[in-house]
Amino acid sequence: DQQSSVWTLQATRMNLHGFQPEQLNIINPIEIMLFLPLFEQLIYPTLRKTFGIQSSPLRRMGWGMILSAVSFFLSGLLETWIQTTDNTISVFWQLPQITILAVAEIFVSVTGLEFAYATSPERLKAFMTGLYLVTTSVGN
Repeated sequence: DQQSSVWTLQATRMNLHGFQPEQLNIINPIEIMLFLPLFEQLIYPTLRKTFGIQSSPLRRMGWGMILSAVSFFLSGLLETWIQTTDNTISVFWQLPQITILAVAEIFVSVTGLEFAYATSPERLKAFMTGLYLVTTSVGN
């Protein structure tokens, strides 16, 4: 997808500490796999019980889109910083934008798939899930 190729190019102009720029692309899926159970088992229930915040799927998707924008804003700030220095910035400065995007993907992609399945009529659940995944693949 577009984000990983641009961020890979960004990483080529940073201090890589022995890593290859392409190796950083593994961080996002790992974070999603680690964060997803954390959100489902801890964060969402804590928000409901402690703070009384009942987040609807559409509200979570909205927050995910906002977090995506924040992630790309941080990427732009980092790019500005890179252009003012000469390969002295650590590639680990990409971790905040990668992490925020992983959380955004949980809010948008995972919640969107759950929403498509939950709101579909019984006979159309598989079709609607497939349709949602096709739209995701077209976007990538």
